[in-house]
Amino acid sequence: IESLLFVDLAIEEVIVAQRTLMAEFLTIEQRTRQLENFREARRELYEQWEYFKTLPAIAEEVRISDRIDVELAEWSELNNRWLAMTEAFNATGILDPGDLVGHIQQFIGDHYKLELEVVMAIHTGGDIAGGGNAIVGGDDPTACNFGRWLATFTTGNAELRRLIDASRQSHDRFHRSVLPIRAQLRAGNSAEALRVLQQEMLPASEGVFAAFDDMLALAERADAARDEINLLAMGRLYDEARDVMGLIDELIHINENIAAAEVARADVVSTQVITVIIVGMLVGFVIAVVLGLILTKGITGPVAMSVALAQKLADGDLTASIDVDQKDEIGVLAKAMREMRDRLAEVMTEVQTTAENVASGSSQVAQSSQSLSQGSTEQASSLEEISASLNEVNSQSTQNAENSTEASAVAKGALQAAQAGNEQMHSLIAVMERINESSDEINKVVKVIDDIAFQINLLALNANVEAARAGKYGKGFAVVAEEVRNLAGRSAQAAKETASMVEATTRNIVDGNAAAQTTSKQLQEIVTGASKVADFLEEIAVASKEQAQGVEQINQGLSQVDQVTQSNTANAEEGAAAAEEMSAQAQQLFSLISTFKLAQDSGRPRQKHLALPHDTRQQAAYGERKPAMAQGRAKPVATAGDHEDGSGVSKRANRAPATISLDDDDFGKF
Repeated sequence: IESLLFVDLAIEEVIVAQRTLMAEFLTIEQRTRQLENFREARRELYEQWEYFKTLPAIAEEVRISDRIDVELAEWSELNNRWLAMTEAFNATGILDPGDLVGHIQQFIGDHYKLELEVVMAIHTGGDIAGGGNAIVGGDDPTACNFGRWLATFTTGNAELRRLIDASRQSHDRFHRSVLPIRAQLRAGNSAEALRVLQQEMLPASEGVFAAFDDMLALAERADAARDEINLLAMGRLYDEARDVMGLIDELIHINENIAAAEVARADVVSTQVITVIIVGMLVGFVIAVVLGLILTKGITGPVAMSVALAQKLADGDLTASIDVDQKDEIGVLAKAMREMRDRLAEVMTEVQTTAENVASGSSQVAQSSQSLSQGSTEQASSLEEISASLNEVNSQSTQNAENSTEASAVAKGALQAAQAGNEQMHSLIAVMERINESSDEINKVVKVIDDIAFQINLLALNANVEAARAGKYGKGFAVVAEEVRNLAGRSAQAAKETASMVEATTRNIVDGNAAAQTTSKQLQEIVTGASKVADFLEEIAVASKEQAQGVEQINQGLSQVDQVTQSNTANAEEGAAAAEEMSAQAQQLFSLISTFKLAQDSGRPRQKHLALPHDTRQQAAYGERKPAMAQGRAKPVATAGDHEDGSGVSKRANRAPATISLDDDDFGKF
C-alpha cells in the first residue's frame, strides 16, 4: 500500500508541475526548476511502480496492474510530447507571448495615431500640438510607449532581438520627422511639411510597421505554442493521469481489504494463544504451591536457627553457635555462618590490638609534630629577618641603578649637546672660510675698479688736451672731461678705502678662523670625555640593575623558603592535631570493640599495649629525640594473617614488642 501511495503522490506532483508551468509570470529559472521537479516526480513514480510489481499479488491485482502498464505507457508518451513542446517553448525566450502581443498591438495603434494626426494637421494647415488629440513630444523616439518599453525589455530570442534592432533606425527617423513638419506648419509652409511627410515620415513608418508585424507574428506563434501546451496539459494528459490514479485507487482498495482480512485472522490466532497461556499459568501455579509447601518444611527450621545466630552476632555475642548437619544449601549456609562467627572473632581481636598500638603511635607523632612546629617557627622568624635585610639592600641597589640611569641619561644629553656645538663650530669655520674667499674676490673687484678709474683719468686728461686744441669749440667738452676726471679720482679714492676695509676684514676673519679651529678642538675633546663618562655611567647603571636583579632573585628565593617553612609549621601543627584526633579515635574504637563478647579459648591471646616509656616521650617533646627513638626502634606489628603453631601458642608471642619508629632519619624522607 505504501508504494501505491507513493505512485499516487508522484502523479499528483507531475500534475502540479504541469499546472505551475501554465503560469505566464514565471521566469526562465522558475520554469527550469519546475521541469526538474517534473522529471524527479516521474522518475519516482516509475521506481515505486516497478517495486510494487515485484511484490506478491493476487489475480485481480495482476489484471489491474496490466491495465495500469498500458495507461502508463500512453500517459508517458503524452508526457514526453508535452516535455518536448515545453522545452522548445522555453528555448524561444518568449515566456509571456500574450503580454508581448498586447504591447505590440498597442505600439502599432500609437504610431498609426501619430501618423494620422500629422496627416490631418497638414491637410487642415494647423499645428500638431494645437488639437485636443495631439501627442505631446511626438518628436522624441524614446518618449513613446515603444521607446520606453525598449529601455527595459530583455529577451533570449535571437529573432526578436534582430527585429527590434532592425526597427530602431526606422523608428527614430519616424519620430524625428515630426519636428520639421511642425516647424513648417507653424511657418505656414504646408507644401514643405507635406514633402517631409512623403519623403521622411511615410517611408520610415513602412519600416516600423513591417517590424511590428514581424514581431507580432513571432509573438503569436509563441502564444499558439503555449496554448497548445496548456491544452495538452489540461486535456489528454490530465485525463490519462486521472485514469491511472483511478486504477491505483482500485489497487489500494484491494490491498486494504487483504490487510483487513489478515488482521482478523491474526486476532483469532492471538485469542487461541492467550487461552493456552492462561491454562498453562494455572497449572504451573498449582504445581508451585505444592512444591513450596514441601520445601518450606525442610527450610524453615534451619533458617530459624541461622536467624537466631545472626541476631546474637548483631548483639555482639561472638560465642554463639549453630548445630545443623545437612548436605544441602541450608547446611552450606550454616557452615558459612559458623565460619563468619570465627572470622569475626579473629578480626575483632586483631582490631582491638591494632587500636591500642595506633593510640600509642599517634601520641608519639603528636609530640614530635609539636617539636617540629617549634623549630619551624624559629626558622621562619630568622628567614623574615634575613628577608627584611635583603629588602633594604634591594631598595638601595634599585636606587643606585635608578640614579646611575639618570646620570647616564644626563651625560648622554650633555654629549649630544657637545656634539651639536662641535658640528655648529665646524659649520662656522666653513662659513668664515667662504667669507675669506669672498674677501679675495672683493679685493680683485676693487683692483679692477682702481684700474678703470686710472684709465678714466688718463682719458679725461687726453680730452682736456684735445679740448684745448679745439679752442672755443672745445670748452664744453673740456668741462665735461674735467667732471669725468673728478669722478675718476673719487672712484679711485673710494676703491682704495674699500680695499683697506677688505684687508682689515680679511685679517679679522683669519684671526676668527684660528680661534674657531682652537674652539673646535676643545669641543672635540669635551665630546670625547663626555662620551667616556656616558659609557662609564651606562656600565655602572647596567651593573646596578644586575645587582638589583640578583638581590631580587635572592629575596624571592628566601620568600619561597619562608613560605615553605611556614607551610611546614602549619603542617606540623596540623599533624599534631591529627595525631591527637587519631589517638582519641583509637580510644573510641577500643571502647566500641570492648562491647563484643569474645571466647576465652579462641586460640589468639590479646597483645599487650606497647608504647614508649613516659620519660622517653617527654625527652622527645623537648627536642632530645635521637637517643630515645633509637631505643624505641623495633620490628613492625604482626598482621591478622599470622597463624598458631601446633602447640597452640601464637607465633606473635615470640616476637619483639611492636612500636612506631619516629627517628630523625625516618622523618628525613618526608
